Amino acid sequence: MKRYCHISLFRVGFLLMISLLLRNPLIYVLSFAYLLAFNIYDAIAYAMALFISSFLFLRNDLLPIGIVDYERNGYFVVNKFLYKVKTYGDGLKAGDVILFDDRFNDYASLAERTKGIIYVGNFRGKVIFSLMPKALIYQLIESFDLEISSLYCNMFYGFYDDYSQFYSFSLAFGGYYLTKTLIKRNRTIGTSAIIFLSLLFCFDIRYFLLLIDSYFHMERKELLGLKMIIIGIMNYSLYENTSIQFILFASFIGVVDTEFDFRTLFALFQSVLFGSFDVLHLFLYRHLLITRVLIYLLALFGLLFRPFQSLMIQSIALSDKVFALLSFEIRGSISLFSIIIFHILRKMISIRADLLLIMLLILSPFNRPFFSNIYIDVGQGDAILFNCPFSACHVLYDTGSQFNYHKLKKKLLKEGIYEIDYLVISHSDNDHSGNIENLRKDFKVKRIIDEKESFAIGGIEFNNLDLGAFDNENDNSLVYDVSYHEHHILLTGDISSKAEAVLVKRYPDFSINILKVSHHGSSTSSSRLFVSRIMPKHSIISTSGQYGHPDQNTIDILKQYQSIYHITKEDGDIAFVFTNICDYLKTSKGDFVIIK
Repeated sequence: MKRYCHISLFRVGFLLMISLLLRNPLIYVLSFAYLLAFNIYDAIAYAMALFISSFLFLRNDLLPIGIVDYERNGYFVVNKFLYKVKTYGDGLKAGDVILFDDRFNDYASLAERTKGIIYVGNFRGKVIFSLMPKALIYQLIESFDLEISSLYCNMFYGFYDDYSQFYSFSLAFGGYYLTKTLIKRNRTIGTSAIIFLSLLFCFDIRYFLLLIDSYFHMERKELLGLKMIIIGIMNYSLYENTSIQFILFASFIGVVDTEFDFRTLFALFQSVLFGSFDVLHLFLYRHLLITRVLIYLLALFGLLFRPFQSLMIQSIALSDKVFALLSFEIRGSISLFSIIIFHILRKMISIRADLLLIMLLILSPFNRPFFSNIYIDVGQGDAILFNCPFSACHVLYDTGSQFNYHKLKKKLLKEGIYEIDYLVISHSDNDHSGNIENLRKDFKVKRIIDEKESFAIGGIEFNNLDLGAFDNENDNSLVYDVSYHEHHILLTGDISSKAEAVLVKRYPDFSINILKVSHHGSSTSSSRLFVSRIMPKHSIISTSGQYGHPDQNTIDILKQYQSIYHITKEDGDIAFVFTNICDYLKTSKGDFVIIK
């Protein structure tokens, strides 16, 4: 094996990626010790890469220059070549080359980081010049009708929200597979295509990885390690970018000896990343990729020749019909329990490994034997899921707004949900009830509760706490005490301190384990009287940080009464799992805490 200074780049890169994702000092020490046992050069390379990555990350946004990719909803996405930043300001337009006066210090949300946006801040700087081709192309795309403009923005800018559907994700990958094919045939032509597409649209980190593949001549395994190291040093938040995860996983499949074929592992990856996979994609994935590349080419020609646009639309519509006709979706993300069962069955019975893995993916929703309570990160809104043991039933309290439906849908798919037994709507505000129709379209909603009513299902009791009638919508929110064995969870909607005072007066001996903090942690709720009476062990604040939520006074009150608080903006999805042995909390950020 060809190595640089006798260093195993794959081993160093893989452990560096795991370490930076988990960000745990114990993992750092164990990884260093493991590499030291193999080779002192590996251990030194790992320590240096870890130090450089951490040092650069602590310096926050390092690059002082960037190019505006596009504008959306009042903010601009600026491409700094290795990562993106989201900035607010006036007088900017697509194609502007910007010199920033200072660095961005605010970290982007987890959902934004999956798209490569690392930092957020207000624009302070100056426009040096404008890349006219890029500006003209963006203006041209914006001038198209809404349907065509949306498709172009999807393919050329990654300008979409719905990562929950593999369809949208694969459509945006058309340009990547085109350039990958070109660079394999001819490195010069492929590199020229990357430069051309970058000048017209935006430089994508995926192109950078393609250039590494093309210009570094080493074994594929070592090449994958080099990419993992470079990504970690540039900015370890890039590991959370969905596109990079996809590429690294595909590269990993190519270098690791396994009894599974590529299609099976591809289905597994879809399951883990998107929460579902389609059996059709399992057998026709190459045809799917070719279709996406052809659509991308039609889109390029359509910029200059309008007839190609209608051809593109017809091609998408035809492929949609074909795939919809033959589609068979399997929902659920494979769990640790499923992996354990897989290894047990492999030793007990003689069956092809790929068939067994697919069978476990199909049965994965039923491989969750415990009651769980999940606070889904839907931005500025509430969506709280209750799963009965073995996925026997599901209750959803509020839906979030339609602007964040992609987050809700992705999580429900990952939980393997086809039916929602009860959909409880606390009140009619959009950030609590905005996705009723979307849920009806994608899931079978058996019953909707929007009035005061208690019910029980799967051993879980939902006791409505009647606080009387108020003169505003927020205080009339449906409030529930959810009980499962000795556990009590309080759902409060958007009630204010006025309604909270009524609650503690009518239910004086009330105590709970988990509090869904009312009104996203605003100053109008979570009074000192209320928190001191119910004494929640854990408090969940569901917010994107909009409107100054959560209020610092709310945080101070929760701290004063020793309630451990969690914020979806920082932690992503927050799940409590209750087992017969212990109860634990886990977040999509990677935290895992045994709470009992």
